Amino acid sequence: MDLENSIYGYLHEGWEIVPKEDKQIQYKGGQQKGMYIGQGMSYADFVSKACERLDINSNGYTFHYILEFDPSARQQLDDDEDMHMMLSHSYDYAHVEYSSQPSMREMRSARVIEQVIRTTPQYLPCQICKDFRSRYGVSLSYKEVWIYKEMAKERIYGLPKNSYMLLPWLCQRLVDINPGTIVECTRQDGPFWQLFIAHSFSIQGFLMGCQPIIAIDSTHLSGLYRGSLFSATTYDVDDGMFPIAFGVISSENYEDWLWFLQKLKGILQDKEVVIISDRHQAILRSVSQLFGVENHVYCYRHVKENFSSYVTKHSMKGKKCKVDALLLLDSVVYARLDDDYVVAMEKLKTYNNDLAKWVEENSPQH
Repeated sequence: MDLENSIYGYLHEGWEIVPKEDKQIQYKGGQQKGMYIGQGMSYADFVSKACERLDINSNGYTFHYILEFDPSARQQLDDDEDMHMMLSHSYDYAHVEYSSQPSMREMRSARVIEQVIRTTPQYLPCQICKDFRSRYGVSLSYKEVWIYKEMAKERIYGLPKNSYMLLPWLCQRLVDINPGTIVECTRQDGPFWQLFIAHSFSIQGFLMGCQPIIAIDSTHLSGLYRGSLFSATTYDVDDGMFPIAFGVISSENYEDWLWFLQKLKGILQDKEVVIISDRHQAILRSVSQLFGVENHVYCYRHVKENFSSYVTKHSMKGKKCKVDALLLLDSVVYARLDDDYVVAMEKLKTYNNDLAKWVEENSPQH
């Protein structure tokens, strides 16, 4: 950032103003942070960086600034024009105040968006930008529209955190409506920390007619509270995917995987199964502890992706070279007999000894 064309912004949140005798003001309490505000900074960029500095939610905010030459005058900071006015009337610094009350402009925009969200929940921010420009002649940034949409959703559905208050009731209803359903929920500094759900029909379906093979996986959640979604899936007699259980958990560490797999093992009724997974260290450790190393196999798709990356990194250029290497790996993986495996490995060694060494070092028994 060009500091010569910037002013220093004092950011205040949760403050109390104390007047002084010389008509100046003093901020008491709350938190204060500082940041440089460049002459060309947009309002959306300022809001994003200010909220990051203060470590606060960008939803439902209002900003004001104090004129350097007249501290008693509080000015609304609401858009790019207000940003320009603040920078024009501030020589070296500016005091910027954060309030959790939304501005009038934000409330109006949120209400307009709310009317559409009620009938079209998938109303995208990029489409909202276009509609506001064509219908009302108002240009809004993507960031502003995203914030207004979140405000509208809060008016319709309430605060996301409040919905978690219904979680114990929902868990109990699952058990009441579907006897035999297993629901486990743990709490730690919030609505819940770990959630495990296995519907009774999934448990019965697995025990009565599915193959003794369970694939486990996880994916990151991108919502407000983050976390991870765990899943356990098996295969029915027609090789179709059949869900057994899922969980919503804070992270993908060893403790969380161990907890999820303990709950999963509890519904299997001592049935011996083979676990398929990627090679995440937390999974390797927890599966070997609960199901045994001999009952754990690696997902070939993940292994093949890792092998392909290794081929690319080790100067095997050309599409044909990679295709040939992957075909040789296929012959190793799909070898049904020990003799077939030995023959396939010899072919891979002849083609490239480093690739064969990679296979041998990555637990081929799995």
